[in-house]
This record gives sequence, C-alpha cells and structure tokens, in this order.
Amino acid sequence: MILSVGYRADQIISHFGNSYRNISIEYSVESDPLGTGGGLLLATEKLPPGQSHFLLLNGDTYFEVNLGALIQLSESNLADWSFSLFENDDEQRYTSIELDSANHIISFVRNNKDVQSSGYVNGGVYWVSKAALNSFEKGSNKFISLEKEIFPWALKNNQTMIGLVATGRFIDIGIPEDYFRAQDLLKFLSEK
Repeated sequence: MILSVGYRADQIISHFGNSYRNISIEYSVESDPLGTGGGLLLATEKLPPGQSHFLLLNGDTYFEVNLGALIQLSESNLADWSFSLFENDDEQRYTSIELDSANHIISFVRNNKDVQSSGYVNGGVYWVSKAALNSFEKGSNKFISLEKEIFPWALKNNQTMIGLVATGRFIDIGIPEDYFRAQDLLKFLSEK
C-alpha cells in the first residue's frame, strides 16, 4: 500500500507506521501540495517496476465496489483507466461522466446546468494501467488535478477509459452528514 500524504504527514505516518493489518505501507510525501494528479504521479514512482496495474482509491470517500468485476471489465476492454461509477443527479457537486453503449467514457461534464447529463459520477475507485501515465509529464513537482487535467488529457489522447456502474454504498466525507455517517460505518466495519 502506498499512501500519498501531505498536510500533517508526520501524524499520519506516526499513527500507522510501516504496516496496517499485516499490509506494508510506504509513504509518498508531498513537501508542497501537488493536487490529486501531482500526488498520484509522485506516488506511482514507488510502484514496483514489474507491476502493470494498480488500484487507486480516493482518500476522502468510501465506495463499496466489486473489485473483481472492475478488474474483469478492465481486462476485457484492455482499458487504461477503469472507473467505478454511481448514479447521482447532483450536477453542482459532481462531474457527470458520459458513457457510450459499451460503457466507454466519452466525456466529463463539469457543473453545467445547461447540459443534460447521464447521472453517472466518479466513485473514486479505479483500476489503472501503470503505462497510462507514462506519457504524462512527470517529475515537475507542480500542482496537477487528476480530474481537471489528467482525465481530460487521457481522453484526448485516446486512452481507453471504461466505467463500471456500481450500486454499493457511497460516502463522501466532504459533506458533514456523510462525515458523521462514515464514523458509524467505519466503527461497524472494524467490529466485524
């Protein structure tokens, strides 16, 4: 497991140490904020050389997704990026993702009330080909947005992006109500 950390990284590192539940942890530490994309690019430098794919998780959401189905969809489509999606009609908060009939992502529609959206949004669980990031400018240590820069770049460069619509529970801790729901859920899951 590689944790991308920045703000208060020392507290996170001292809390978890080098392992969690018998899983070893490495840390990718941002000395300056790099954004979601810059942090990802920095963290991928710690991936083992022979690793072809990796699971990417947003740190501020919880989404119950069948990872086997996500990986299978990715493999059957030779996808560079496989997104977990859920249905939601809050176009002001989330970027809508448009799919074709074969579940290939064809566009990202951000906060535009004048455009009819599909109602699918990104759940923050991805299966990613390591090679998908090979052509993106790395090592610059600048602020880069995964959502606003890397995803549109990948789509423009004809990378295969596929979406799996999942029906599992989604919690976004950026919303106060969901933050409190997450406390109860995590407590419940840790007691299992």
